[in-house]
Amino acid sequence: MNGFSSEEGFGVVDMSGQRSRAALVERRREKVEVEVVSIVVGRGEEHVRGTTGSVTLILYKDVKLLIDCGDPWNGPEILANLQKRGVSAEEVTHVAITHGHIDHIGNLHLFPNATFIMSRDRGQRLPNGVPEYNEADQDEDRPLFTIVPELIWMSAFEEIPGAYFLFTTAHSAEDLMFYVNTKDGVLIVAGDLFENEDLGGDVPMPVNPANYNVLREAVLDRADFIVPGHGRIFFK
Repeated sequence: MNGFSSEEGFGVVDMSGQRSRAALVERRREKVEVEVVSIVVGRGEEHVRGTTGSVTLILYKDVKLLIDCGDPWNGPEILANLQKRGVSAEEVTHVAITHGHIDHIGNLHLFPNATFIMSRDRGQRLPNGVPEYNEADQDEDRPLFTIVPELIWMSAFEEIPGAYFLFTTAHSAEDLMFYVNTKDGVLIVAGDLFENEDLGGDVPMPVNPANYNVLREAVLDRADFIVPGHGRIFFK
């Protein structure tokens, strides 16, 4: 990997088109040189600054993929740390959302040229693009989620060789994880499947405990590096 760095028209892609399992397994063997930047190291409730989700930037050629975008109050922090890497909000090409909790989706509106990647269920709740969180949005009655316990599927991220997204229900009803096989090993951005590097610590009650436990074991078995939802990247 080209180093880990730890510095502090909206379109929703329907990722339901799946390759064959054999093709995805073959794709996982591809290795690619990417740069991984911690734009915001996620924080838990015990932190003096309060909780917020991890925000991670993946750089590959012309691709600038942001995974999660923090809470509604840390937009300036995200923009400042992107700028330190020479990336403006307008230059972010993709924003992937690990799940729909407010500490992970709070700044969708900052990226006007990005394509958004999220679960189909979450995307269907944004029929008019990214909400502005005004009074009309507050008053609109929308379902929270639809649980599909058996749902686990993969979709290749064609812009980066060897990369794909895994969609499932685990921590929430609409989780997404990002996998890429780098020159230095397998990186998985796992969202709140892991709170932080403390694997024995308390975790919030998952929506789908069976998937949650199976996927944690699978990620720990396969990944060399993990970006958790509320902590810094850790190495196995």
